[in-house]
Amino acid sequence: MIPFSPYFRFVGRLLPLVLFVACGRIVTPIYLQRANEHYKKGEWDAAIVEYTRAIELDAKSEKAYDGRGRAKYEKGDTDGAIADFNRAIAIKPGFSAPYFDRGKAKNKKGDREGAIADYDRMIDLDPNSVDGYTYRGYEKSEKGDMEGASADLTVAIKLRPDYAWPYAERGIIRARQKDDDGAIADFTRAIILDPAPNSYHYYSRGLALSRKGNVDAAIAHFTRAIEIWPNYGRAYSARGYERNRKDDFEGAISDCSMAIKLSPKDSSGYLRRGSAYAHQGKFGQAILDDTVAISLVPRSSFAYFERGIVYYRQQDWMRASLDFEKAEKLAKPREYAWLYGCIAQQREGNAEAGRASLRKRLSNRDPGDWYAKLAAFLLGDIDEAALLSSARTSDEVKTRQQLCEAWYFAGTQRLAAGDNAKAEEAFKECLATNEKSYIEYGMAASDLDSIRK
Repeated sequence: MIPFSPYFRFVGRLLPLVLFVACGRIVTPIYLQRANEHYKKGEWDAAIVEYTRAIELDAKSEKAYDGRGRAKYEKGDTDGAIADFNRAIAIKPGFSAPYFDRGKAKNKKGDREGAIADYDRMIDLDPNSVDGYTYRGYEKSEKGDMEGASADLTVAIKLRPDYAWPYAERGIIRARQKDDDGAIADFTRAIILDPAPNSYHYYSRGLALSRKGNVDAAIAHFTRAIEIWPNYGRAYSARGYERNRKDDFEGAISDCSMAIKLSPKDSSGYLRRGSAYAHQGKFGQAILDDTVAISLVPRSSFAYFERGIVYYRQQDWMRASLDFEKAEKLAKPREYAWLYGCIAQQREGNAEAGRASLRKRLSNRDPGDWYAKLAAFLLGDIDEAALLSSARTSDEVKTRQQLCEAWYFAGTQRLAAGDNAKAEEAFKECLATNEKSYIEYGMAASDLDSIRK
């Protein structure tokens, strides 16, 4: 009888392990497929169970770790997701997917630099990655690198011209760069390409149209955004702003009230409703709304400026001066706050102090620009005739807007000189420009009411 060789004894012991590993690698794709199906359906827990089973059978399956990381990310377990992505990368550093997935997870944790580094690596491994360029472009835009972001998104669009999201993101950048025509073109393309109506695309294109002065088209876009997503608070607030511009103050108040109900922590609804109340002469309600906005965003220069305007129209000169001063300190230069502050101090009886403060702030201004001319008039450096002459340009719209301001400021100085009749004439000239969206228009109306009482 031939004795059993130690070699065969070793093989006999190893064989079950070999068969287990081999069988595991054969069976693992089945679990991966089942896991992927659960993932597509949004069944995160079931997906994690199946991915974990695949890992137990094959601890070197980078796809199983990456898949489980994605499911954990969707469940909100960002740290667990990153740990799985790290493991997938360690197993196969040339596998691009976990870099992309880890980039998204890092973004969620506020690590923009880390996210960009992962998208860089993904693009190195897959130069045709549309998502890599799109997400990196988004991260760059959030960091303030608009040129880099625009370049990445343009590459993404060239790689896949039928993908809506890069157009939408580039549209946002163009809007920030004040390229409203480019923004509108990009949002239009995103709307055409997106198979499902996207409320954000309509909202964003509406903002660009608003900045171009196309109020009716902006309202139509905000309305469409609301139709798609009835709980879109910012769309209600934006539509309220446009309705203010059309003198539909009740409609504006209704929209802004809905915006406040849907997004009570968003100050824009309060500020815009406050503006509508102020237009109606309901100054107490306007001040309440502006004060809530200040409580929500204590460093909002605009909120202090808006409340200062209301106090000014109420002829509460002390509070107006304080709010204009606060607005200027929070966001230099909030230049018109200096002008209105000067007038408020003048009406308080502190004319010299107001002029001294204004002159100090004008030290680095170009004396030829329109704002500087308004200031020079209040300081007594130029007379009324020179100011009104400067307001007239070859652009009819610009002339009307500047005359609205010029006539108002002329009226304030006539009033300060004690000539109420001449001041009334100037304020009427201001209202005759019909520039109702201009602050001076509302101020002139308030001053006329005061003169006539």
